[in-house]
Amino acid sequence: MAQRIREDGLEVYGFGTAKTPQSFQQACTRFFDVAALASDNNGTGSDDSSKPIDTELLDVLGAAFKASKRDEEGYADLSELGQRAKAVSSFAARNYGYTRLSDLIRAIPNFEVKTGADGRLAVKRLR
Repeated sequence: MAQRIREDGLEVYGFGTAKTPQSFQQACTRFFDVAALASDNNGTGSDDSSKPIDTELLDVLGAAFKASKRDEEGYADLSELGQRAKAVSSFAARNYGYTRLSDLIRAIPNFEVKTGADGRLAVKRLR
């Protein structure tokens, strides 16, 4: 049903848990893991460095970084990276327990975040 609605050009927002079938999650424009939303620490994000890094998350962010335009130092605009990640999956920082994409990226040791001269955040993949 979700796929059929998307075929009509409408956005589909799905809600569920990690047990939700992958086919439904991918059929949605955006899928929200309500378990991650519930454990969000009242909107402050999470800085639990003992959490294992999700390999699927790294794949999505890595592909989005590769597709993004980068400056001479190798930094890509954080908002572009987020848009590209959302375009290919039901990616949302909230699904991983963070309220903002910048907080999620800062928690991943594979990426470095800096503030550009224009005040916008830029991200660089380290490994």
